Amino acid sequence: MNLIHNFLFRLKLSFHFYRKLIISSACLSLILIFLDNIIEVILLVKIFLIGILFLHKHFFESKDSLLFYKNFGISPLFLFTYCILTDFFLSVTIYKISMLI
Repeated sequence: MNLIHNFLFRLKLSFHFYRKLIISSACLSLILIFLDNIIEVILLVKIFLIGILFLHKHFFESKDSLLFYKNFGISPLFLFTYCILTDFFLSVTIYKISMLI
């Protein structure tokens, strides 16, 4: 039970990081859908931009920017993976809704 609780707590903290990106990610998805891009292109653009964000956080900002998450045992790789998976889910959902309209 404690293992599940720790995992859910880490997911909650990871969402705390991702919520700063959610509005810009949704707007980017809408713009790319409006420009008639297929879902694969949208997801590749998102992977590239999230990768750039993590490189910026890791190399150019101070090392303390991800220290909060490291103190709770969340590695940058877990944070990166969580952001990509959540962003994929958001992008696919927006894409499917736009195809219905």
